[in-house]
Amino acid sequence: GQWLNDEIINYFLKNCLAKRDEKMCSKQAGRKRSHFFNSFFVQTMFDEKNNNGNLRGKYNYKNVKRWGKKVPGKDIFNLKYIVCPINLDNMHWT
Repeated sequence: GQWLNDEIINYFLKNCLAKRDEKMCSKQAGRKRSHFFNSFFVQTMFDEKNNNGNLRGKYNYKNVKRWGKKVPGKDIFNLKYIVCPINLDNMHWT
C-alpha cells in the first residue's frame, strides 16, 4: 500500500475539513468553529527536532505560542474542536 505523507494530511485538513467547518458555521448561527493544526504542530510543540537530547521530546510552549493567533476568532478557548494530527513512528496517523 501507499503511505499518507504529511502534505496529504495537511491538504485534507486545510482544504477539506477546515473549509467544511467554516461553511457549516456560516449556515448555523451559534455553531462554534473548529481549528485544524497542521502535522508539524505537535512535533514542534514537543521540540522533536532539537539537537539537544535532554530537550528533545519536552513540551516547549515558546515554539508554538504564535500558532494560537491563527485560530478562528483568535480565541483558542472558544473553539468546538481542536485537531492535531500526529504521526506515530512514521507508521500511523492519529
